[in-house]
Formats: sequence, structure tokens, C-alpha cells
Amino acid sequence: MPGHTGPLKSGSFVSMSKPSAGLCLRAIGKPMNYLVEKMPLLSQAELAQLFGPAPKAPATGVDASFRYRNAFMLLVVMVHVVRLLFFPDQIYTPFDLSAAAMDQLPQYFQYRGLYVLLVAAVYCYSYTKDWYFDRVALVVFAMASSSLSADFFNIYAFIHSPIPAATLFFILVRVAVIACLLVNAIRASRAPARPCSVFS
Repeated sequence: MPGHTGPLKSGSFVSMSKPSAGLCLRAIGKPMNYLVEKMPLLSQAELAQLFGPAPKAPATGVDASFRYRNAFMLLVVMVHVVRLLFFPDQIYTPFDLSAAAMDQLPQYFQYRGLYVLLVAAVYCYSYTKDWYFDRVALVVFAMASSSLSADFFNIYAFIHSPIPAATLFFILVRVAVIACLLVNAIRASRAPARPCSVFS
């Protein structure tokens, strides 16, 4: 009985299967409009998460062998830099080079030592501060590989036969360092939580 406002008479029946549409709209219209206009669909935090950079995928497990590879590479770099900067004559002694080339080698080796020191510093900073370590690790691996390949044709090719044991040992050490760089680059996502130390 749509127009009835007073009490119902005895025996009367009102159908509730089809409620009045106007009554429903009047009852909930204003509250619903208020909620739609005043309450945003997404909060500021949700919007920032939606349009911000994608979070890094969680690591499947921390690789505890990073500390051993880093310690080995740091030891090799320190020894190599000391030899290049302070004892370059011990490096080019077995080479069959001209006198003019021999005079230029000490300065070249000193520049080479500073270059290795700079690359090692950037690598350590990238690892400890998580500064694009996955990319830096690949770049350093490529640089070390290309440097060893160039040395085979430009330096080691001029060694007297047979190759001295010390030079052969150092070549094998460089190959081991390159292998460590490759493993670190492959497992960059499994590095320990940063910031950390080189030996973490």
C-alpha cells in the first residue's frame, strides 16, 4: 500500500517483494553520494605503490660464499696493485722487448695499477651500498675478461719461452678472479642484505 502512512487495518496485506524504488533511493541516496564523493577509491600509499617502481624480487636465498670470493679478489687486487705501483721491474723482466719499450713500461704499469685500484673501489662501493651491483658486476667481469685477452696478445706474447712459473701462476690467479666475478654477477640477487661490509 504505497500511499499509506497510518497503522494497517486488521487483515490487510502489503507486498514486500517489490519495494518502492523511490523510497530506497531517498533512504540511501545521500549517504551513498557522500561516500563516493568524499572517500577516494585508493589511498595515497596504494597509488604510490601502483605507479612507483617495481619492487625487487625477493632473493631465493643468501649466498654465504660471497665473503670468501670477495676476500680472495681483494687480496689479489692488493698484491697486484702493489706490484704494479712499486715493483714494476719484476713484472716485465721476462719480456723480450726493445729498450725504448722497457723505458715506457714502468709508467704504463703505474697507470695500470691506479686503474685497477679505481675499478676495485667502484666494485666495493657498489657491493656494500647495493648501487646497481648486478650491472656493475657484469661490467667489471667484462672489463677483466677483455683485459686478460688483450694482455695475451700485447704483453704475454713477448715472454721468453718457456713461460716463468711466477707469470704462469699469476695468469691462473687472474683466471680465478674472473671466475669469481662471473659467479658474483650471476648470483647478484642472492647477495647479503645491504648496506654491509665487503666480507659479509
